[in-house]
Amino acid sequence: MPVTSHQNYSQGKITLREIRKRETKDRVTGNDIKYLQVLFNYDHPINGSHIRGSPNYELCPCTTPMGFVKEGIKLSSFTTFDISDEEVRACVDIKERTQITGWLKRDDKVELDMGIKSCSVTALDTVTIYDSPDEDANVLGTAKADTVMNVDNQSDDGTWLLIKTGGHDGFFVQLYDDIAKIIFDNRAACGLASLNKIEDVKVRMKSPLYWHRDKDSGGFIDGKNPSTYLKHTYFGPQPARGDKPPMSERYADFKIPGSDQSLSLEVLLNSAITFRPVVILTNVYIGAGKITPQFYVSSAVVTDIKKIERAHQQQDTLNRYGQDKELVERLRKQLEASKDYADERRGEVSLTTTPTKETTPETEETTPDLEAMLSSGPKIEKIKLEDDDDGGDIDIPGLPSL
Repeated sequence: MPVTSHQNYSQGKITLREIRKRETKDRVTGNDIKYLQVLFNYDHPINGSHIRGSPNYELCPCTTPMGFVKEGIKLSSFTTFDISDEEVRACVDIKERTQITGWLKRDDKVELDMGIKSCSVTALDTVTIYDSPDEDANVLGTAKADTVMNVDNQSDDGTWLLIKTGGHDGFFVQLYDDIAKIIFDNRAACGLASLNKIEDVKVRMKSPLYWHRDKDSGGFIDGKNPSTYLKHTYFGPQPARGDKPPMSERYADFKIPGSDQSLSLEVLLNSAITFRPVVILTNVYIGAGKITPQFYVSSAVVTDIKKIERAHQQQDTLNRYGQDKELVERLRKQLEASKDYADERRGEVSLTTTPTKETTPETEETTPDLEAMLSSGPKIEKIKLEDDDDGGDIDIPGLPSL
């Protein structure tokens, strides 16, 4: 399937494929829950032309510092992005963070444009922006030639201009802007006819990244990298069903460069990994007042692996007591005695009737139609929600019979 790098993303190339109406039942209350899935295509640039396919994008390098987390059939990872890297910034940055408000010296390196209601200045060469109207002040940043900046004020003598640079948005914001525009243009079909402007759609969309901000000022905290929780494709083992053979456990393929090896699930769960992932936008969920793009990592190239040494929360105390040989020997003997006692107790219990507990087998949740989005995905039977012709009950796997 075609994949486009985040650096080559073109706004306007993502298009609406389909809007699907879905219905399920709340596991706790049993109430019906209705929601929508919005599916998209993307025109991938290939050899001077474009190939329409699923929205697959290769991201910048990122790191899972605490390893992956597996909960049932869900595989995810807390993931951070190192914004000291220029490519990473191009992928994850937001306009608000890249805007600079400061003082610019009015000289022959800038050209002032006085409008009726606004004023702007254009840099004719690289210029420096300061935190106060003084060349000995702290430098906030620079602006390259042809950069247009808004002028908010000027110094009393008119030799300095208080300006604000425009800033820029990275890949994630550009993609979210395109998604919001498509949903807004089709808001009636998406059950959002009451929304009046595109900003109303963006407000309901969950931000793809978390940025650390100061609680008092609301400003960004220097040295704190943005983070997110990435979902990874995972399919649990399946028993044989009818003519279909059993299927083993499968998950996102993390490849090692220079070999045909991939990381095992055990390594993913217990290692800090730096990798460059390919994510797929499977769909956008619309329901319960929320608009949530669903991304899954389908594959990745690994660039760094570090085993996580998980220390006990009382490791210092354990080390201190471990140096007491008398204590260690006494505990060893007590432990052996307790094991013998436990063996005797197990023998007694085995002579009696062992109570049984009725258990319900865990059912697997699947992202609807995820297999249709991934070429390597398994074939999953579709759930039919309509009544049969004879008026029989609706059979939904994984839900109790009513």
